[in-house]
Amino acid sequence: MKRKLLTLLALVAATLPMPRAGAQTTIEPLAEVHGRWTLEGSPYLVMGEAIVPKRKTLEIEPGVQVLFKTGEVVAYDSTAFDLGFLRVNGSLVARGTAQAPVRFSRQGEQGNWGIVLVNSSEIGIAFEHCVFEHANKLRRVFGFEYFCGALSLKQSTASIRNCLFVDNLNEGIDCKDGSSPTIESCTFVGNQWRGIFSSSQSHPMVKNSIFWANALGDIGQYDAQVSLLFSLVEKEETQYLATVFQSNIVGQDPKFQDLQARDLRLKRNSPAKAKGETGQDLGVQFD
Repeated sequence: MKRKLLTLLALVAATLPMPRAGAQTTIEPLAEVHGRWTLEGSPYLVMGEAIVPKRKTLEIEPGVQVLFKTGEVVAYDSTAFDLGFLRVNGSLVARGTAQAPVRFSRQGEQGNWGIVLVNSSEIGIAFEHCVFEHANKLRRVFGFEYFCGALSLKQSTASIRNCLFVDNLNEGIDCKDGSSPTIESCTFVGNQWRGIFSSSQSHPMVKNSIFWANALGDIGQYDAQVSLLFSLVEKEETQYLATVFQSNIVGQDPKFQDLQARDLRLKRNSPAKAKGETGQDLGVQFD
């Protein structure tokens, strides 16, 4: 029997298996990473740019914490650039479980890291039961482009399921250059821009998700098409921004147990209960 996301603290503290004493792996700047990141090696401390090369795959096991160096300078071409981030030129499979999600977050208790940037059209890129929190943005990685999502996609068809995007400095997900990801059963809460932004002929398919308390709105798009189905959104204008808008709940408080404390369990009388495409609760779900 499935139940809703317990709390952000539960995800970070309670459901993550504790690494063995002294276990950690440092990823130095410009390191090429592929193979498998294991729970035994967790947390992985990313100190600069880490790169998954073309035709290589990085797999991340359930319960792994990927913690990035925080900083202030988001311009990639600056000599003062100081953020940790992950660039995926090949393939990435980050597949957590209901009991042990994969966590992408910052090192320490303050500041913001870079992003996870998927610059790949390879088939099979997947994020399942992942938490993205406290990310910033990058600019001038390719020309003058900005990538503003904690998870940013360029020409990608990634599968994103049962993921939480919370308290990021900009967007939860940024889709560019014809990206067409499937985004299903995700929760977007407390991001300082939007839950999802899409541009340059991108076409994300979003369903069974919750968007709430994102400062600039639920979604945004420019020269893109967004399909939004069986989801709960906060803003009335979201229905006019989506190209396809079907079977959604607009403007009804999802009734989290305690939004301010990030206790994101749904109350029994939540309008998001049993409203998914196949009768499931909306948003991140755990066994």
